Amino acid sequence: MGASYGGTLSADTTRSPNTLDLRFKSGPETGRRRSAIFELDGDTWRLCLTVTATTRPTSFATASGSGLALETLRRQIGTERA
Repeated sequence: MGASYGGTLSADTTRSPNTLDLRFKSGPETGRRRSAIFELDGDTWRLCLTVTATTRPTSFATASGSGLALETLRRQIGTERA
């Protein structure tokens, strides 16, 4: 079973690229903030977010030691969760 987190998420889709801010209020990340950029394209959600970096990413790219994570998530229609 994975870690449980609580907090707030705010998105701004008027900016280019879209921005996302996560503020953790409980769980192992309590008190931390993560900044991200994201894009939605059909069933694909791509985001680049801070892990150890303190500045919001400006592009969908990362490099070793950058403190950023690049994720691509795809919705699967008709799959069941365990």
